[in-house]
Amino acid sequence: MGAIVLVAGTQKLLGPLPFGGAQRLPLPELFGYYIPVHEFLGGLLILIGLGTRWVAVLFIIEFFITGVLIKLTSAPPFGGYESARVDYMLLATGIALVVAGPGVISVDHWLARRRLPR
Repeated sequence: MGAIVLVAGTQKLLGPLPFGGAQRLPLPELFGYYIPVHEFLGGLLILIGLGTRWVAVLFIIEFFITGVLIKLTSAPPFGGYESARVDYMLLATGIALVVAGPGVISVDHWLARRRLPR
């Protein structure tokens, strides 16, 4: 998940800002800048495993909105089920990260082990 949203955020940051896909959202001027930065930084944090559950909660909100509320109510090619499949996969991955937490090679795991009394 981290790699996918990091690449997506990078592509959006390198394109013209504010991100054009935010035009379907309320406050497109705000979300046009927020989404690329959120995906870039959130992708990095998930890759290193820092703040994993909190970042995953933000991605759950994002991909629920984009997958269910926006893409299912829009016409193809940028809407419909075919367009929303990746959003659903990332939504499911975000839920899994919140439930299961970070893995043993994450910074979160390392920090938790340091706090345990010996």
